[in-house]
Amino acid sequence: MRKAPFFLSSLLLIMLTPLLLSIAQEIPMQTAQVVVDEREKERILAREKKAELNNTRWQIVLSAVSGETNKYPKTDTLTFSNNKIASEQFGALGYPATNYTVRIDPDGTVVWETMKTKPGEGVIFFRGERRDKKFMQGSITIKPEKGGESTSFNFISKRFERLEVAAPVQQEAAGVASATPEVQSQKAKPAVLEAGKKTEDSKIEKEKSTTQEKAEQKKEQPKKKGWFR
Repeated sequence: MRKAPFFLSSLLLIMLTPLLLSIAQEIPMQTAQVVVDEREKERILAREKKAELNNTRWQIVLSAVSGETNKYPKTDTLTFSNNKIASEQFGALGYPATNYTVRIDPDGTVVWETMKTKPGEGVIFFRGERRDKKFMQGSITIKPEKGGESTSFNFISKRFERLEVAAPVQQEAAGVASATPEVQSQKAKPAVLEAGKKTEDSKIEKEKSTTQEKAEQKKEQPKKKGWFR
């Protein structure tokens, strides 16, 4: 009789084993799905914040941190347009507009970063933080290509403005106006051919009409009586 409880517990364990295994497998899957969903939300939010940053212009004031800061300007204008960032002052020094990345920190701060390269000179790293829609702060680090001490600045925004985006109709009109002479010529050729065809058809119709009129006038003219019948 003492073996009955052991037998029942063993039987119960055998019956519950598949259920326990199923639950054990579902927990990691659910946890992984939650992680995936959170990352997707972060990516979506980053895209939204990047869209907010696009088509904006920021006037910034630089404060020296280290290096040869006297070689560089103390103010700059950063323009975010077409998913690229351009620096007015460093652009004049040969550093072009570049793509930039956006991420969201755990505290909700929007962080953007980019890297600008000028062959023979070096690399500039820009990093900005945006906690408020009209305020930005960040850092700029200049690293010479041939080595040596880096130059660093911190910056804060002094002025913010949103750029006006041309309407699609205006953009289309601008595209037509800016077309090359070759493209305009190709577009004009069908119209010229059509106009020439209409002119030729008009001439033919006019000649037919004139011929018919002459024939009718000739029929209507009375016969002249001569001396001989």
